[in-house]
Amino acid sequence: MPNASGAQVAFLCLRLQRRFNSLLPAWQITRQNPLCRPCAADLTLPLPHMKNFIPPFLAVLLLLVPLQLSAGAPDEAGTWLARGRELLAQNQLEQAHKAFERALRLAPKNRDALTHLGEIEVAWGKWGKADDRFDEILKRNPNDLTAHYYRGLCHREMATTKALLLKKIDFDKAEKHFRTVLAQDSLFQDTVYQLALVKRYREDYEEAIRLGHLAVRLRPDLAGPQMGLFRLYRFLLDHRGADEALRWLAQWQNDYARYATGECYRLHDQETEADSIFRELLERPAALNLQPVRLSRARVFYRTEQSLIAQSFFWQAVDSIRSQLDAGFIFEDMKYIVSDAEYDTYLTLQTPEEFRVFFQKMWVSRDPLPAAQVNLRLAEHYRRLRFAEKNYAFDGFRTWFNSPDRSQYLKYTKVYFLNHEFNDKGLVYLRQGPPDDTALSVSQRANPNESWRYYKTPERGELTFHFVIADNAVGNNWRLTPIITDPDMLSERLHWGPVYLRLLNATESERLTYENEMADQSVKSVRAGLDTDRHTWHEKIEPLAMAFYTAAFKGTAGRDELALYYAIPANQITKEHAAEAGPILLEKGAVLHDMGWHELERVDKQIALHPESPRQFARGLFIDAHHFSAAPDSYRIAFHARLAKATPVRVGGFSFELALPDYNSGGLVLSDLLLAFAVAPATSAGPFVRNGLALLPNPYKQFSLSQAVQLYFEIYNLTLNPEGRAQFLLEYTVQALKGKSGGFAGLFGGGDKTKISLTFEREANSRDTFEQTGLDLSAAKPGEYELTVKVTDRTSGASAEAKSMMRLD
Repeated sequence: MPNASGAQVAFLCLRLQRRFNSLLPAWQITRQNPLCRPCAADLTLPLPHMKNFIPPFLAVLLLLVPLQLSAGAPDEAGTWLARGRELLAQNQLEQAHKAFERALRLAPKNRDALTHLGEIEVAWGKWGKADDRFDEILKRNPNDLTAHYYRGLCHREMATTKALLLKKIDFDKAEKHFRTVLAQDSLFQDTVYQLALVKRYREDYEEAIRLGHLAVRLRPDLAGPQMGLFRLYRFLLDHRGADEALRWLAQWQNDYARYATGECYRLHDQETEADSIFRELLERPAALNLQPVRLSRARVFYRTEQSLIAQSFFWQAVDSIRSQLDAGFIFEDMKYIVSDAEYDTYLTLQTPEEFRVFFQKMWVSRDPLPAAQVNLRLAEHYRRLRFAEKNYAFDGFRTWFNSPDRSQYLKYTKVYFLNHEFNDKGLVYLRQGPPDDTALSVSQRANPNESWRYYKTPERGELTFHFVIADNAVGNNWRLTPIITDPDMLSERLHWGPVYLRLLNATESERLTYENEMADQSVKSVRAGLDTDRHTWHEKIEPLAMAFYTAAFKGTAGRDELALYYAIPANQITKEHAAEAGPILLEKGAVLHDMGWHELERVDKQIALHPESPRQFARGLFIDAHHFSAAPDSYRIAFHARLAKATPVRVGGFSFELALPDYNSGGLVLSDLLLAFAVAPATSAGPFVRNGLALLPNPYKQFSLSQAVQLYFEIYNLTLNPEGRAQFLLEYTVQALKGKSGGFAGLFGGGDKTKISLTFEREANSRDTFEQTGLDLSAAKPGEYELTVKVTDRTSGASAEAKSMMRLD
C-alpha cells in the first residue's frame, strides 16, 4: 500500500482500532522482550505477545497523529511511512519498525515516524529508546499530549530497575508528564489511572485507590480502570496488615471498599465474615461489577470444601457475561493455566455467547471425570489458587536486572507474561500441581534455591524446573533459572540425571558443554510446562476398575439410541465392606456432549447395592447400562462411578469420542454387535431389554471356551420382495488376531486355522429385523479374535457388515 492516500490509511486505522477494541481486554499486558517486566502489566494499555499482535493503543495513536508528512518531506519518506502503517496493520512489528526508521532517515525529526517508532518500542519494553523518541517530539512541541503520556509510561517503568535516588527521580518525572497531560485534558486516554499506578509503584496504595476511583468516574467507558481499581484494592490488602487495611477501608462508604473488606476476611481464612459481605453485595443493587463478587464466593465455598455450591457461583459468573469486561474478570482467574492456543482464541472472541462457550469448553475438556456433578479440575484449580495465594504471592518488579537467567536461555510462552500475582513457583504449581520430587540446598554460599521434578506421563515427558532468588531480587521473587552450578545444589540432585554429576565433576573446558545440556533440558521443560496443565488428586484415590462398551441402534424420529454398558468387578465394590454395614452406596453418572462441549444429556444417580442380590450382581460383576437418544453425529461421552463412603476414595471413569451412524439413510446397515453372557425372553422391563429379549451384556468381551458367545444385533433397511418378505444371507467370521495367540485346532476337517466362517439364509417380514444367536467356539484356542457379521440382501444385492473384538479363554 505504498501509494495509499491519507483517507485510505485513515480508514484502515479506524478498522484496526475497532477490531482490537473488540478483541483485546484493556487490562492485559504481556511482554516478549526479557528486558520488560510482567509487573508493567498494570498498564491498561494492552501489550500482548508483540510479535504476533498489534497493541490497540498503536491503532488508536494512528488516528491521533497526522497522516501526512510535514510540508517539504521527501515523497520517498511518505512512501516508507505508508509502508510502515501497512505492516503495522498486518501485525508485523519488526518490519514496520524498519520501515519507520527508513522514513525517519529520509525525513529527520518527522513526528509521525518518531511516534510510531516510540509506540513499537514501548510495546517491546525498550523504555529508554522510546523515551528518546518522544523527547525529540517534545523539543519541537512541548504541548504534545501523546508524547507526554508515553514519556510518563517510560519513566515509570525505567524507575523499577534503578536505585533509590534514581528511582525517585524517574517516578517524579513520570508524575510530571502525566500531570501535564491532565492539566490540558483530564479525559485524555486513561492518564488518571496511569498516574494511580505511579502511586502504586511508590507504595502509596491509599492515594492510588483514590486516583483509581477518579479514573473510573472520568472514563467509565474504559475497561482498564474498572478492572484496575479492584487490583489497586488488592495491593492494599497484600501490603498492609489486616487490621490496618480494615481500619482504612471502614472510612470509605462505597461498594469497592466493602468488597475489599470481604476479600480481607477471605484472605485471612475468615470465610463466614467474608461470605456475609459478598452475599449482601449480591442481594442488593451494588455500584460495581458483580463478577468479582461471584468469583470470590466461589473461592469461599471451594475453601470450605462445598464444591457444588462453589461451582454454582462460578457458572453464575459465566452465565452472567454480558460484555468483554464481564468475561475479563473470569479470565483473570483462569489466565494462569490457559495454553497459548487458547489465549489466541480468547483474543478473537467478541460476543457474550462466545466467551461463555470458551469457558465451558475450557473446563469440561480438562475435567478428569466429565460425568461427575462436580468439575474436579475446576475445584482443584481453585484449591491451587488458594495455596498459591498463601505461599507464592509476588507482585513486585520482575526485571532483567533481578532475573537469574541473564543469558536469556529460557523462551517463555505468551501466557507466561499474563501472570502478575505469583512468582514462577506459583505459576508452575497452578499448572502442574505439587511436584513429584523436590530438592534444595541450604548451603550458605548458595542463593535460596529449589528444584521441582514431575515424572514422565503418557501425555508428556519428564519436567524439571529450577528456581532461585537471584542476588538482586528481594522478597518472594522466585524465578526460573536454566542452569544451577553451585556444587552443593548439584550434589542434592545427582539422582535426577547424569548431567548433574557431569557438571559437578566437569573441568573448565567441559563446563560449558554440560551447562548447555542442562539449559536445553530446562528450555524444553519450561516450554512444555508453561503451555500445558494437568489434574492431580489432592486426596488419596484408588482406581475403581471397570470395563465398558457402547452399542448404537436405530431409534425413533430419525435419532439413534446409544446404549453404554459397563461392569465393575464385585470384589472392587465389596472390598473392606463388612456384611453388617448395610448396602453400599454407588454414585454414578454419564454425560453426552457434542463436539463443541455443549452438554446434551446427563444422568446422575446414587444407588444402594446389596452384595448378595443376584439381580444386581451376575458372573462376579455389577453390570449396568445408560441409554442416550441422539441424532446421527459425532459426540463426546463420559462416565464415572464412585463408592460414596469408601476409605480411601475409589473412583473410576472414562471418556471417549464416538460417531453415531445414520440408520435412516435408506441403505442397508447393521447396528453395533452386542456381545452378551446370556440372552433370554424378557419377563419385565429393564435396562437390558430390547425387542422382547433380556440381554446380559459382557462389557469385558471376554468369554470362556466352554460357553457359547451370545450375540445380538439388528438389521435395517432390507428390501422387500413382491411377496412382502425380505430375504438375506448372514455370514459370521471369526478371525484370530496376529500376534495375539488364538486359532482353531482341527475344526471342519483338521489342521490349524486362524479363521472360520459360517453362513445362514434368513427371511424377515419387515425392512428392519433383529438376530440373536449363540456361537460355539469351543474348538478355538485361547486368544484374541475379531468377529465380523456380514449381511447380504438377496433382493437388492446390497451388503453391510459390523465388527467387534473379543477374547476367548
